[in-house]
Amino acid sequence: MICIKTTAPAHRRNRLKALIYGLGGGLGLCLCLAGAAAGPGDDFHELDPLETRARAEPAPRPALALGLTRDIEADDLTDRLAGTLADILAWEPGVTASFYSPAANRPVIRGLDGYRVGVFENRLGTGDVSDTSPDHAVAMDPAFMRRVTVYKGTPALRFGGAAIGGAVDIDGGWIPQPEEPQRTRLLAQAETVNDGRLAAIEHTAGAGRVLVRGQALYRESGDYRIPGRARTEAYDEANRVRLPPTVPAPAPNPEGRVPNTGLRARSAGLGTLAAAGGWEVGAAVNGYFTEYGVPTDGHSHGNPFSEPGVTAPSAFDPVRIDLQNMRVLAIARRPAQGGAPTLDARGRFSRFRQNEREGSFPTNAFRRTETEARGEALHSTQAGGLLSGGLSAFRADYRNRNTSYFLGPPVVDVLSSRDHGGAVFALAEQPFAERWTVEAGAHLGFRHAARRDPPEGFPEAFRSRRFATLSTAAGLRFHLTTALEIGVHFAEGRRGPASEELFIEAPHEATGIYRIPDPALRRERVRSAEVVALYRGDRLLLQANAFIRDFDGFIFLRNQGFEIEGLVAYRHVQSPARFHGLEGTARLTLWTNEERRLYLQIDADFLRGQDRGREQPLPRIPPARAALRLAAEAGRTAAFIETRRAFAQNRVPDSVFGTLAYQAPTPAYTFLNAGLRISLKAGDQDLRLILRGENLLDHEARHHPSFLKDIAPLPGRSLRAGIEWIF
Repeated sequence: MICIKTTAPAHRRNRLKALIYGLGGGLGLCLCLAGAAAGPGDDFHELDPLETRARAEPAPRPALALGLTRDIEADDLTDRLAGTLADILAWEPGVTASFYSPAANRPVIRGLDGYRVGVFENRLGTGDVSDTSPDHAVAMDPAFMRRVTVYKGTPALRFGGAAIGGAVDIDGGWIPQPEEPQRTRLLAQAETVNDGRLAAIEHTAGAGRVLVRGQALYRESGDYRIPGRARTEAYDEANRVRLPPTVPAPAPNPEGRVPNTGLRARSAGLGTLAAAGGWEVGAAVNGYFTEYGVPTDGHSHGNPFSEPGVTAPSAFDPVRIDLQNMRVLAIARRPAQGGAPTLDARGRFSRFRQNEREGSFPTNAFRRTETEARGEALHSTQAGGLLSGGLSAFRADYRNRNTSYFLGPPVVDVLSSRDHGGAVFALAEQPFAERWTVEAGAHLGFRHAARRDPPEGFPEAFRSRRFATLSTAAGLRFHLTTALEIGVHFAEGRRGPASEELFIEAPHEATGIYRIPDPALRRERVRSAEVVALYRGDRLLLQANAFIRDFDGFIFLRNQGFEIEGLVAYRHVQSPARFHGLEGTARLTLWTNEERRLYLQIDADFLRGQDRGREQPLPRIPPARAALRLAAEAGRTAAFIETRRAFAQNRVPDSVFGTLAYQAPTPAYTFLNAGLRISLKAGDQDLRLILRGENLLDHEARHHPSFLKDIAPLPGRSLRAGIEWIF
């Protein structure tokens, strides 16, 4: 039963009416679309899979948690027309985005991000520094992705401590697959909210048992539009405590657009695969280059009050970031044959560079060089079970060259560290007694973190730290009926602190904070329990998750209540913490016949995060959310209309000094989105036209997990168009 309270303020009633009318109109559109292709007297039956283009199928893997692994395929990735990986995943139940800018946007899984959420490409690290700070971008473009797999909770055990909060693994499409056809793919996109455009080309050719693939893309966009002003009045008023009385405001409050949020990205890659003697051997080289800006509030650490005569960055100098990442990937795999297991070995070398500047003044310069290798084996037992095991090793050299202008003449500090280590892991699942399946897994990791150039007086005992981390998981699944399955899962994970948390002390102008490490940090430990119920009926799909996660020694940045070099000081601290939440999906097929269907889907999630040391809410915890989608598919045409609601988030930690963005409550917002896809196929040619509208009612929306939500709201009304031609 749905009740509409008519005593709401007029503007809220108007918005609600607009949503209802929009859904009603979308329902009519979808019904017309589905009905146009339907014949009289069609009876309901289970929908057959729709035709999809050739793609590599995922290798079987031990589930290690029912309902906690989600695969998003290439067709769906293209339909979403997203500019970043986080945009693609932002409304998956339990997943949101950090949104520091349209370019610096990283997945947040169940309120966790940074060092606890791993982003991997082909099960190897991306080689960038996106986990160290929210203004750092993930160094890849989603245009060529073949598949994105989200691991929530225990399935991420295979990646160890770098993913105790979850993981996202991407098939970047660098290396062709044996079953993929030789083809050319052209992709072009345009977007109104930021005058964005994308052009990409991919060509796969082969001779005999050898395939070669080349890729290239160009993406560019300007400052994005918003329905009102960028900064909230409450933010400006609260932050006056950071300014002298003679300064009326840090900078004029932008209106209509968020300045300095444009980007330009280029990427190119070349990959090859050869098959011989039952083995597939491949290699690829890829380069990703981007230059982008991040929003600022006019409070610079160089010359924060724009004093005349001081040669340093001023409050009006934008922060720009130039990023380059070069990667080399090699793989060798042997599919299962004659009872032998599937074998997979892969390695990566990457060289990453990122330079930051305020106006014409260089500030931070990051360098990271990484080498990584990983080997896995997968065996299917005669009893229907799966056994998987593997090992990995890595080495990473990190360097941060920071230039500070706070005292006038530039002062340069160079901080560097080295990490190396390895891991072994094993996963298994085995059915027994007809209706039961037992799952178990373990991951043992070793890591050595060292500061390479410690300053004079730095404690000898803390110049180098070694960590051994053991993570385990177990689960039990029960098939009550052929349609209903229930799983119970338990896990204990450990993570050693990252080098940046231990050693790297530096001002960071893009985030407006001065980070203070703690070389005495100990390992994090998390214990989790989760119950999952999954029902697959003829017309109804239901999934519900309930989980709780208790952290011992949870590491996070805490406001220290003072400034260093004009930036608010934040220290890495440890405290017990608890996360608990609910997630659910319901999909009802309203009508179906052969290749046509009409369905209604509801997604919802809820999360609480608590600092149990201070009995305060943790910062940047996503609010409760719900989404309602009505969609229709008829042959090679599909349409949808949806409404997304993010509820108010009023659980915030107490302010200890001024007000930073994530410490303020966030009001609720509602988005209305719609989309249409038309596919035209003739022989070997496939032409796809995609239209998508987001935030069609142009509502102001501030994303609570973002550091900058009070100075950079989410984009306003956005119309996107894309064309994909495969021949």
